[in-house]
Amino acid sequence: MIGMWLRKQADERRLRGIAPRVKACRGNVAAIIAVVVLSLATPVSLYAQSPDETYKQALMLFRNSDMVGAMSVLREPAEQGHIDSMLLLGFIYDWSEMNEEAVAVYQRAAESGSPEGALRLGALYAKGEGTEQDFSKAFHWFETSAAAGHGPAYLVIADAYLRGKWGKQRDLEQADKWIQG
Repeated sequence: MIGMWLRKQADERRLRGIAPRVKACRGNVAAIIAVVVLSLATPVSLYAQSPDETYKQALMLFRNSDMVGAMSVLREPAEQGHIDSMLLLGFIYDWSEMNEEAVAVYQRAAESGSPEGALRLGALYAKGEGTEQDFSKAFHWFETSAAAGHGPAYLVIADAYLRGKWGKQRDLEQADKWIQG
């Protein structure tokens, strides 16, 4: 439900930005059509100079609670493979209960070598959010993250052995091994 609201807000925001440009066309129907079509087809982030700058712009929007603006700015650099953009976009999708989109973005980040992307993807598999619950896949991604030296993944795996969750038997030796790193 939040995901649909965010999409609607993004569309409305983009349409509000078109109005001043349409007025400038002063009745020229062809120009008005061109402005509307190009505005709706052109990502907001097109005007940024680099994926890093675009990410910084999106992060500022995110910190100011403008999730719709942040999402629209993040899509292009995330599609281009910018890891930080993928992670923030995935977080916004996950937070907004747009879980299938979060899985897709985290999957791309994980497959691009992001240990944090792998950890977050594993968490979605473990909880069954945006995908079928699958402890085997969850652990694959947790272990992939840990293999890259990502500390939080060690703790997640240790906790699973310590508590006997996510399909793992309670095993204090394994838990200690993962805690020690």
